Amino acid sequence: MARRLGVTTLMFAAGLASAAFGLLEVHQFSPRNVYALMQPDRIVWLYHYTLAHYEINYFEYGFVKRALLSNVFALFHGQRWVDATLVFNLIFDAALAALTAVFLARLWRETRWPTAAVFTAATLFGSFGLINLGSDIGRFDFALLVMLVGSMWWIGRGAAIGPALVTAAALLIHEIYFFIGVPILVACTLDRLRDAGRLQSREIGRQLWPMALAVLATGLALAFWGRYEPGYDALAHRFGRFVFPAAVKVWTRPLGANVALVHDYWRYGVYTMFDVVCEAAAWLLVLVVMSLAYRARRASALLLLAPLSVLPLYALGTDYARWCKLGFALLVIALAFAMRDRRLAEGTLDRPIVRLLVLGLTGLPFVPFGVEHAFQYLTQ
Repeated sequence: MARRLGVTTLMFAAGLASAAFGLLEVHQFSPRNVYALMQPDRIVWLYHYTLAHYEINYFEYGFVKRALLSNVFALFHGQRWVDATLVFNLIFDAALAALTAVFLARLWRETRWPTAAVFTAATLFGSFGLINLGSDIGRFDFALLVMLVGSMWWIGRGAAIGPALVTAAALLIHEIYFFIGVPILVACTLDRLRDAGRLQSREIGRQLWPMALAVLATGLALAFWGRYEPGYDALAHRFGRFVFPAAVKVWTRPLGANVALVHDYWRYGVYTMFDVVCEAAAWLLVLVVMSLAYRARRASALLLLAPLSVLPLYALGTDYARWCKLGFALLVIALAFAMRDRRLAEGTLDRPIVRLLVLGLTGLPFVPFGVEHAFQYLTQ
């Protein structure tokens, strides 16, 4: 027991250190920005763009998308506001590191050491793991992944209404949860029903209606009332010193304009051949690991197809390197739950081909993969 706790604690400490390393490695903590942080009127601690996530709230701007968590920070002002946003991100950073530690500690107990070693390298020190999440801290990806894992655990215990409420909250935090959360939760529910021999249409409806209602109601609310053009001028004035105008437009753009922007990125060569090759290679590795695990399942395991839910985002947003990161994160989450529920045949992850593929997903150790462009911190 002491040894098991020691391994988990070691993994947790390494995960925190990796996320912190990714945070410190990128340019938001350049000497220029550190100097800005030390001034009496300092209000920025991360990417200038991500700062805006915490400014929007219901009290000042009405019902707007991506503002649920930010309401907490409306209670703070000045430097206390900055400190509160930083503490919030560190809490979710620690939560995700703890969940990662539990998964890796189990790998070290139940698989051969080369398998555990390559998963540890890829997750803690690789380009797509906690280092990349740390480098992009300030977005809500941390919170959404923690909420996803909690909801999957809750569904495994037979709950339906609770995960639906969490899903509604997650969608109000960021609508990306339509893709990285909802499909995986549906898959988890269907897997559980099949395991219990209750995969009938009536039972499926009974288990999924709370989720469907939460998604439909929240989606309609966001579509009709969730944009905040009225607050655009106030935002531009508030962040005039820090945020380039296009950043604020991320919230005010309709969905069709996002698709057009992606098209323009390709049309005008914003994405380079280097981006295409790196991201195609990453997805090839993720999809092959996913397919090998799915073929080796010993029980229903739709959740192993989780990384596929990220692919539509490539038509809806320009953060292509970020989508790779989320695909890897969903792969790790799916494998963790498949191991816990004994859905994988014994020895699946110990196959040499799986080790080799996961080793490839380590990328460039200690170098974040990026947000829009592959290894943008090396190439910019």
